[in-house]
Amino acid sequence: MREIEVKFKVNDFSRIRAALRKLGASLIWKGMEENIFFDTKSRNLYKKGILFRLRQWNNHGVLLTVKTPPKKKSNHYKIKNEYEIEVHDFDAARHMIHALGFAEDSSYKKFREHWKIKNAFVELDSVGNMKFIEIEASQNDITRLARVFGLSWKQVERRGYIKILKDMRKR
Repeated sequence: MREIEVKFKVNDFSRIRAALRKLGASLIWKGMEENIFFDTKSRNLYKKGILFRLRQWNNHGVLLTVKTPPKKKSNHYKIKNEYEIEVHDFDAARHMIHALGFAEDSSYKKFREHWKIKNAFVELDSVGNMKFIEIEASQNDITRLARVFGLSWKQVERRGYIKILKDMRKR
């Protein structure tokens, strides 16, 4: 499956939540999310642009995800090929991944609100003291929702959360 998304850095979510409710969006889940990324010791996946992640949404589910680079890149949108399966036991999946020879490369936790509106998902993420809105949809729907939410393309954050947190620690 192809994943298309854009992440915007914001100061707060109040205006976005109001717009989501007005548009008839549904809040599917909210809570703490734990993400662990795996790679080989020589970081072969990273070098190929591949992401291998185990994610646990408290009281919601556990997902095992692999993301690979697309054939065509975009300057505005983050586009990846995404392969995802639900697993039932976070710890068992973690042990299986280790048994296959992968090591934990990095991890982080964030508080997330997971909204759905028609064919789009809108995530309200709190990572450390920072807030981000992530819109996952078609390019047209992302552009339309960004406009409805009053977001500017100058607010786009192209780094992933791992890079954001690493850069923050360096300061």
